[in-house]
Amino acid sequence: RDLARAEQCLKEALALTAAHLPSLLAYGLLLLTRRHHAEAEVFLQAAVDVKMDSALPWVCLGLFMEIAMAAELDECRRKERAKEAAYSYSQARRLLLLEQQQEQQLKQGLPSPIVAVGDSSAEGAPAAASSATSTLPQDRSIFLVLAEYLLELRFEQLAEHCLQNELKRGGESVAHSMLSARLHYQRGSHERAEPAV
Repeated sequence: RDLARAEQCLKEALALTAAHLPSLLAYGLLLLTRRHHAEAEVFLQAAVDVKMDSALPWVCLGLFMEIAMAAELDECRRKERAKEAAYSYSQARRLLLLEQQQEQQLKQGLPSPIVAVGDSSAEGAPAAASSATSTLPQDRSIFLVLAEYLLELRFEQLAEHCLQNELKRGGESVAHSMLSARLHYQRGSHERAEPAV
């Protein structure tokens, strides 16, 4: 993996189309892995602004707020980050539930409910988000959706953080075990991947 080359490509993509959601998310997450919190926040907030009606940008922003909160030295700022993370996660949960209801209605041949903010099927949705929805159970959590997305982008450390969040909040599940195995496999820990399945 060549992170410098990936960063250059993402910058070029954003120079061509500043509102390109997959590039905003990937670049913000790349900056987060490098601990460039101020810059990461700009790009992840821009992703939310571009696609406010999608769970993925909100959960990415929540993950940023949670990680930034842990790095804060100022107690007041830490509390503010915690509130921002909680709000972002609650928005992501609400939107994920809406997305799940829409998927279920489409499968049943029913008309899709109207979403209050924009159209979640609009062009520019991350390709990984649609694949994340296809391999996880219908009752997937925001952390599992994000972990799968992060694994597709090869951000293993952030994916591991999400899987730990899922264990704390939702406990062990088949989807969690599958993603844990995938994480170990991607890291080359094949002996640890097999028992996770």
